[in-house]
Amino acid sequence: MENIAINKLNKLYNQTDKYFEIINKSKHIEIHSHKSKQFIFTKNVNNNNYKTTLHINLIEKYNKEHNISYFEAQYTFINYINEVENNKIIPVSHPFYNISEENFLNYSEGFLVVKNNLTNQLIKYLFMDDSKLEKQIGNSSNQKYRFNILKSLAEFWD
Repeated sequence: MENIAINKLNKLYNQTDKYFEIINKSKHIEIHSHKSKQFIFTKNVNNNNYKTTLHINLIEKYNKEHNISYFEAQYTFINYINEVENNKIIPVSHPFYNISEENFLNYSEGFLVVKNNLTNQLIKYLFMDDSKLEKQIGNSSNQKYRFNILKSLAEFWD
């Protein structure tokens, strides 16, 4: 099962590399940075183990024509129920589980937000290592905190 997930993520990397090549050839767009990270969200309900693996590709771009920087993220989700991959449902472990169907469709592919002090800090905390994040967030879990960051970034869609 895990090999299938790795193959899917490798395909995503290859697609992303091609995307960067196209963007880098643009006269008006510069890529300032690129990072990616994988998160695993879990929840156990009624003896069922739910797991969602989220892979984020994040690009910081600068539009020379409009003199503005922004973050663009692409998501890939892989869902599991009791260790069996199942992407036909949205499990309780999914960051956008309790969101309306309309918003889920908008949120689940990624986001595009203007880079400013707030979005920069949200990105910083989203990508922070677990041990550092735990020291910053008080009693909340890393998982819940990241859920809220992802929802916030989705709400700031530009």
